[in-house]
Amino acid sequence: YQRRVVDGAVAAVWLKHFRDFVEDPAAMIA
Repeated sequence: YQRRVVDGAVAAVWLKHFRDFVEDPAAMIA
């Protein structure tokens, strides 16, 4: 079990959502 691998996967998913939000904030509100 590698904690860093899990944290990295979570960070990658969070970053993807964050970038989607930055590119289209209205989509997150709807």
